[in-house]
Amino acid sequence: MKLIFVFLATISTLFSASVLASSLMSTTSKGGDAVNCQNYGLVTVCQYTPKVSIRTDLIQDRIENNTIYYSEDKIAVTITYDDIDGTVTNASYFIDGQPLNVNQTIVTRWSTEIKAIVTDNTGLTTELTRFVSPPNIAICKPVGLPFISVCGNAF
Repeated sequence: MKLIFVFLATISTLFSASVLASSLMSTTSKGGDAVNCQNYGLVTVCQYTPKVSIRTDLIQDRIENNTIYYSEDKIAVTITYDDIDGTVTNASYFIDGQPLNVNQTIVTRWSTEIKAIVTDNTGLTTELTRFVSPPNIAICKPVGLPFISVCGNAF
């Protein structure tokens, strides 16, 4: 299952491009752990907690003069989950403590708490919390190059 949100913010703090690249295009995961294991001689049988991931990505704004420009003050957040030994029976999402609907676009503060709680068919639960912040400076990437840099008059 996949859920995508776009966060909007207006703040005037500067970050370096290397911090942006590492913190805005990343995935945080939790779960998939073996629990309640039973040993039956040569065989050990375990249940596994459901796994949940929160991923953040920059949002492409435009391509101009062979350079990709990413949106200022916006990031996409994708929440995914699965259960390797069963099915996910309940998934709840929260933004700054408030329940979140699937197709909701949020206007948010600079640092936003995203929480996902996932329960599987055996009642095992995984909870993951992550703080996300959109970039507040223009950033770009020359087409074909692997790095991101600060664009224009960001300073």
